[in-house]
Amino acid sequence: MNLQVEMKLNKDQAIKAIFQGTDLQECIHQAGVLLSHDGVCGNCKKTEFELSSRKSDGNLFTEFTCKSCGFRRRFGTYKDKSGNFLKEWEPPYSKAQEPTKRPPQRKVAPQQDNMLDSEDVF
Repeated sequence: MNLQVEMKLNKDQAIKAIFQGTDLQECIHQAGVLLSHDGVCGNCKKTEFELSSRKSDGNLFTEFTCKSCGFRRRFGTYKDKSGNFLKEWEPPYSKAQEPTKRPPQRKVAPQQDNMLDSEDVF
C-alpha cells in the first residue's frame, strides 16, 4: 500500500512524498513526520518554511526552518529505525562566538619549603 502526502513549504515550494507500508496504519506511521507538522512556526506563527538536509560523520540531519524568524524543527529517528518524528521547535543556530579569553594568570610566589634540614635537628 502507498500513501501520497503533499505539503506546501512556502508560496513557491511544495513537496510530494510517497510512503509505503503493508497497511494504512504503517503508511501513516511512515508519513507521520510530515503529517505532524501543522504548517505554522512554533515561534512567530508564520507559514513560510525551508526544508534542508545535511550529512555529517555518517549522520543525516533534516529540518524545517522558518523563513521569518529562523526557528527550526528537526527530524528525529525512532530507535528501531522504523520512521521519523518531529522534535520541538528550537531557536536559530547562533553565530560562532569568539572563544572566551582566559583571565590573566596570577603569579604566585613560590612556597617556602617547610622541611627541616638535617642541620636544623637538635
